[in-house]
Amino acid sequence: MNRITAITRKEVFDVLTNKRTEYNFLGNPLLFNFWGILMPDVFLGRLYNLEQIPAKDNQYKNAKEELETWRYGIPKNLPWDWIFHDERFPLKAGSDEELLDFICTVFHPEVRDENIQDFGQPIWENVWQKVNAIVANDGYSITCDGTISNHIVYSWIDLTKQSLRTINMQNLSPFINLFARNGKILNLDASGFRDFTKQIIDIELVPVYVNSQTKSFTQFLNEGNDEDVKILLAKLFEYYENNDLFENERSKDSRYFNLYKICKKHLSKFKISNTVIESYTKELALKFSSEYITHQSNLMVKMQKKNPTEAIGKAKELIESCCTTILEERQTPIDEEWSVQQLVKATMKILRLTPEDIAEDATEAKAIKGLLGNLSVISQNIATLRNKYGSGHGKSAHFRGLEERHAKLAIGSSVTLVDFLWTSHKMDRDYGQH
Repeated sequence: MNRITAITRKEVFDVLTNKRTEYNFLGNPLLFNFWGILMPDVFLGRLYNLEQIPAKDNQYKNAKEELETWRYGIPKNLPWDWIFHDERFPLKAGSDEELLDFICTVFHPEVRDENIQDFGQPIWENVWQKVNAIVANDGYSITCDGTISNHIVYSWIDLTKQSLRTINMQNLSPFINLFARNGKILNLDASGFRDFTKQIIDIELVPVYVNSQTKSFTQFLNEGNDEDVKILLAKLFEYYENNDLFENERSKDSRYFNLYKICKKHLSKFKISNTVIESYTKELALKFSSEYITHQSNLMVKMQKKNPTEAIGKAKELIESCCTTILEERQTPIDEEWSVQQLVKATMKILRLTPEDIAEDATEAKAIKGLLGNLSVISQNIATLRNKYGSGHGKSAHFRGLEERHAKLAIGSSVTLVDFLWTSHKMDRDYGQH
């Protein structure tokens, strides 16, 4: 993609090279070094194969050898922003992806200098905010994508592809006002809130943002990955709605009632964006003991935006992995030649899928069998999609993959099937009904 304009690139470069230097109230400049705590060659080595890039000076074999000499000081004839004008590196004239990957590397925990601060706030945070505001003009955002040892890791997202990205401060304010209570989130104490966010989005917000519950929560809503924000809001709302402590607040006489209704309305929109499916998938990943299945269920959600074709292939693999795991745990022979539909049928056959208090010839039993038959067909239809559009097969030069919405359909269907099969297997195994 080449949507980032020359104007935006220049503004980003100016911020990263202190051409827009700001001063604190003591008059001291707030200087930022974009390669952080690393040497230039080590920093650039995270992004490029420097041994394959020619040196500017003929006395060196390659850029790696040349840049290593700069550990004793950058040549005086080079400007501070040399890299952004060096045609060997794809920043001034490269693709959007190459520039955005560079920016994310600048703010990586292993690169940025956490110790250079201005009255308690790391300078890199101020620089990140400026850069993020600039790239947003061309439809991108540098957002939180997880943590390393409780330090935020950033990735970039294409906002123009976030067709259901309705999350902004106007949408977030009702949630903040409903959940924030005297410096806490609802009735969660420090450890409870830490465990809650860790379980739902795998991030402990307070240690990451080094702030109170409310401020850490608010900051994450503004900076976090779109889908993680939606999942956390949905789970907190579920906690609120099912907690007897807040029952009176959900009545019309309460001052919280309007906030409650507004948040519920917003969440109904979030569900359209597949949040429920993604949340389901995370829960499934926790249930399965196989590392391979865990990898599959996490991976396909991440792929649906950037590579929907690959996501379709992973949806089929998730079904295969689930059925194989169940059959192996029950010591049931598996024919390597079985299709995915045959795997599903074999799995259904060994599971007790009709409640014991319903007779086999009852209308209810027939209805359940009808639904099970439809679930079985899901696997075959996903396999058909995978064979024609999914991963694992060679494509012609004129191939056009399916769209994100089709990948979501495949993912949603596969997760529904897998959740039912695994829940049935787990109930049978745990309670000795088999």
